[in-house]
Amino acid sequence: MNQKGFVNIILIAVVVILIGIAGYFVLTNKSGSVPKIPFQKTGTINIKLLDAFSGQAISNADVRIYSDNGILCFTTPCNTEGQEWTGKSDNGGIISIPSKVINVVTTITATGYKSGRDLNKDSEKIDNNNWLIELDPDSKIDHFERRLKLIDSQTQKPLSNTAVWITNNQNCRPPECSDYSFTGITNSQGNIYYRISSVKDNSWVFVNSYKVVKFPTGWVNFKVILEKE
Repeated sequence: MNQKGFVNIILIAVVVILIGIAGYFVLTNKSGSVPKIPFQKTGTINIKLLDAFSGQAISNADVRIYSDNGILCFTTPCNTEGQEWTGKSDNGGIISIPSKVINVVTTITATGYKSGRDLNKDSEKIDNNNWLIELDPDSKIDHFERRLKLIDSQTQKPLSNTAVWITNNQNCRPPECSDYSFTGITNSQGNIYYRISSVKDNSWVFVNSYKVVKFPTGWVNFKVILEKE
């Protein structure tokens, strides 16, 4: 085999590898998971909307749901199966949506709750056809406040009306220790909001009778699972 032929073979091999790599990235699923809520082509799913701050139902609100298959496209054409559904919640804060709308990524927003949440990651199951999700009100998010939700690891239930401290030191045990940047009481849903500017990057969450845990970072990491001491 002459040198030119050998070079051509190498080039073909490189092209094949690059095509394979490109195909992988084009079809990469950005969530790497399947829907938490069952995907069906027929039927409906009932979603109850709650205000995460007040604990009240989000009644008679305009609701938007957008979903896709989670594929992150770097070239075209690319079918993300994106679809939108709009509707209105009833007096009890419940919406009935076509189950076919549910996909790998399914974001729900409502009037007064524009930040949205992912149904697959943040909703709670009541039964197969009934789910509940808490949305963050604009009145908190627009003022640069973020939510924490405290959950007991054994019962998997929210810690309601519970004192919580965000400390600057893992060994800090309030109220004896005063090295904390935030303190407050969770609501009936186990939620509490704090100003983002008041909390340092390297912080800890302390609740009496529970082990100290590292403070969660990122918008999606708002649930704090606490273990009894």
